[in-house]
Amino acid sequence: MGLGFALVICFIIFVLFGIVIFQAQFAARKWRQVIRDGDQNALNQLIANTIDDWQRRRAPRDQLLAEWNAQQSIALVAAKSHTIRVSLLAEPAMTVVAGLHQELQSVEQVGFSAMVRTVERIMYEIPHISFTDVQVDVYTEYRAADGTRNLVCLMVCRTDRDTVAHSDWESEDLGMIAGHWEISYASKSKILDPEEKAILSSTDQ
Repeated sequence: MGLGFALVICFIIFVLFGIVIFQAQFAARKWRQVIRDGDQNALNQLIANTIDDWQRRRAPRDQLLAEWNAQQSIALVAAKSHTIRVSLLAEPAMTVVAGLHQELQSVEQVGFSAMVRTVERIMYEIPHISFTDVQVDVYTEYRAADGTRNLVCLMVCRTDRDTVAHSDWESEDLGMIAGHWEISYASKSKILDPEEKAILSSTDQ
């Protein structure tokens, strides 16, 4: 009696797992199909759900909070079936030593790190779709003399799946990982316009 009951319980559990797996596979096929059919609302919803999931994660212990916050600031600019453009907002990593604020990493360093990790997320962590091209616009905020806050674009990265696939993701050197990516940087003599040569316009949403 006891053995028969145990077998029945095992069979029920097996069936329930089968149903869950079937439903997950059916949902995945449904997502992929509607996106292939050009359903922009479905694509936007999938990306929004994925970003929400990323933003609920806790920061790793070995990562600077400023870098994590920059990654978590990700916002969708525009997306099509095989192309996506997002933006990030970075701030310098600061600490307090003897009551004084000191910079651990510049805003450019923080933005670069967040940009590389964001490309990795987009290429490998968004379910049901494989983007072939990605653009990441990295901004920072500064306060003008009159007190108003403004955004300035620090860097723009445009790359594709083939290039990213050949990056050395085992390396701890982010500069080496992104060594073959197309990255433009702002400077004192150069204002960076992320719309110039953009893979998608911000009006494409």
